[in-house]
Amino acid sequence: MKKMAMAVLILVLGALSASAQDAAASLGSSGDYAKNCLYAEALGQGLLYSVNYEYMFTPHVSGRIGYTNWSVPMYLLISAGSLGYEGGPVMVNYLWGDGDHHLETGIGAVLGVMRYSGVDTIFGETLSDKYKFLPLGTATLGYRYQPREGGFLFKIGATPLFDGVRFLLTGGFAIGGTF
Repeated sequence: MKKMAMAVLILVLGALSASAQDAAASLGSSGDYAKNCLYAEALGQGLLYSVNYEYMFTPHVSGRIGYTNWSVPMYLLISAGSLGYEGGPVMVNYLWGDGDHHLETGIGAVLGVMRYSGVDTIFGETLSDKYKFLPLGTATLGYRYQPREGGFLFKIGATPLFDGVRFLLTGGFAIGGTF
């Protein structure tokens, strides 16, 4: 599964980089804007990290999809074992403001699977399965630097997560590029 996901990611990145020159060449005085964003996010909706692709439908509205896959040892926190996660965010964002500096707002879901090994209880909850589908609601409120014509992208903001019962205020930052 990891090899398949990595192969798909490499193919997508290759296709995006091949189209970058065409996208940059098409930008001009016609009012076009860079429509593709590719960036790495620390913390945020990927919980630890995520690699993300965003498509700008308009200069202000985008769709985002991301991927993360990580595992951490649990012996220091609770008991011997590990906790892992594979999934990522699916979101719709709105960029407020014209120019390069924006207020970013967004809403969506983080869809993924938690993996447990060697752990029977986490934070007082007994685990009956070693895999658990974990859909979370999420939002974004933050600052985003994204030049209209493409180039360097930077964003930082609050990225709350909620499951219908609990609410966790998290945050993250990302760097990447637009083309």
